[in-house]
Amino acid sequence: EHQLSKIRFVLTLGQGFDQTDQSSFLISIKGMPNEVDFDLGNGTFGPAINKADINIGSAREAIIIPQEGSAGRSFVFNHKGIEYTYNLDHTEDFEKGKVYEYQVKIINKEVYVSRANILSWLDNEVPVSTSMDKYVYIPPGIFQMGAPDSYPYANSDEKPQHWVRLTKGFYMSKYEITVSEYAEFLNSKNYDGIPGSFLRNKYGQSLMYIGNGMNIYVPVKVNGKWEAKSDQVNKPVNFVTFQGALEYALWAGGTLPSEAQWEYACRAGTTTNWHFGDDNSLLDNYEVIISEGNTLRTDVGTKLPNPWGLYDMHGNMAEFVLDDYSVYQAAATKESAIVDPVQAINGSTEKVYRGGIGTDFKNYRSSYRSYKNIGVMSEVIGFRIIIPE
Repeated sequence: EHQLSKIRFVLTLGQGFDQTDQSSFLISIKGMPNEVDFDLGNGTFGPAINKADINIGSAREAIIIPQEGSAGRSFVFNHKGIEYTYNLDHTEDFEKGKVYEYQVKIINKEVYVSRANILSWLDNEVPVSTSMDKYVYIPPGIFQMGAPDSYPYANSDEKPQHWVRLTKGFYMSKYEITVSEYAEFLNSKNYDGIPGSFLRNKYGQSLMYIGNGMNIYVPVKVNGKWEAKSDQVNKPVNFVTFQGALEYALWAGGTLPSEAQWEYACRAGTTTNWHFGDDNSLLDNYEVIISEGNTLRTDVGTKLPNPWGLYDMHGNMAEFVLDDYSVYQAAATKESAIVDPVQAINGSTEKVYRGGIGTDFKNYRSSYRSYKNIGVMSEVIGFRIIIPE
């Protein structure tokens, strides 16, 4: 077990910033203990003493001395001489061997910080579910996101079509996350719950519905261990909330894709309604189409992949992404392309999902988008994850 603690920052910039500003943010941790006695006999630290500032610059992680909560500690985010300060609550402690992940949103000159996850340092260093044979590398690039005015099937929130530039590649899971993979996560985190209720994390946030019935693809607990039912091992998990999807992604060493990353990967260099063209009669070759009287899902990867080797991008389940739901910005030329966008809106509770949903073939297009409340789960929504380059 590690004797120290680690802090990790996940930084999202909203209105008032360009995503290129990410790398220019410098972080300081104020008022943290910086000295501690170490007992060579039993290999343990004593009480933390003395306090100082820790400047980690453009890094997004810091190793700190374990400590109980106290007053006078803060995180400071400096951008071109302007400081945004978050004061830690006096009850926030840091235990040895733990990784504390903070979600940071900076929007219109205000900073919003929340402790999103507490992970085992060892589990976080060697995530169980990141065998790279389950991932496809997606290179950086530029593309047109959304739908042009000429598309007869497009909804208003798919417009304006705009240029987006993704400056970093990433690894995306070939398949939607399965019930058995989600069971692995629940067992690792020692989650418990009662059938017919909602599984919650230590902060009271709903992660998953613990249910059993038609169209419910979630782990069940048998003899004290979470597992997939025999006919659901490779089915895509559903009835998870956005938070339930994000916690899995972070546990697995990654995150959820942004909406732009998702559409870029789905299109795989194409500009048509679907990644295979504009002929909707071919859709059944690539995706699991939900029709009246047939809402059952198939095992992941049973249909044909898109040109980049990703399966079920148009169907089986729709998929949560990172972004808050909002209207698109205009970027009519490559020169004005929006760089690495992630929409973060103060106070928003509406999270975007992408991919196929419903009985209408129009809802399976590459540019189709919709949203759910952050605490809502559905039989038609699952997720896949990315690992940043």
